[in-house]
Amino acid sequence: MVIGETVAAIALVKGAVDAVGKTIETVKDISEVGHHLDSMFRGYDEIKRRELKQAVDRKKKKPVGKWQTYIKARFGEQQEEEPDGLSIAEISELVIQKKQMQKEMARMSHMLNVKFGPGTWNEIIETRNKRIKEYHRQQAEMQLARENAIKAQREKLNKILKECAKGLFVILAIGLV
Repeated sequence: MVIGETVAAIALVKGAVDAVGKTIETVKDISEVGHHLDSMFRGYDEIKRRELKQAVDRKKKKPVGKWQTYIKARFGEQQEEEPDGLSIAEISELVIQKKQMQKEMARMSHMLNVKFGPGTWNEIIETRNKRIKEYHRQQAEMQLARENAIKAQREKLNKILKECAKGLFVILAIGLV
């Protein structure tokens, strides 16, 4: 995982939470902090995407992050290099980043529930998850429709080519007679 991008994503979440914290007392409805929530979820989603990408790209060598550097310096270099994803430094960096994210999300949850009533955060999360699920369902339907259209177009083209071949055969047969 590129540490600079991860730090930027965490900073985005933290900045959004801080901005909501500064304005939460003066807002009249949730729409006034909506763009901050969007920023927070963008940062959260970015970290999740990177985490998934890191799981897939274990074979590629990754740059050393700040927590990895600290832990290696603190505990000394390992005699043998461990495979990617298995070093204590890399694992601890991932755990610490997740904890930072969870802390900021819990802070946001508390602020919104205090201001707008219990369950506000859960309702936001549930609605967001439903919309994401619906979006993915629609994307899958659109992809299926595109694939079906391509398949139908290929079948039509094959039929036209067969008919042309039949016509050419008939013309050749008539010409030979």
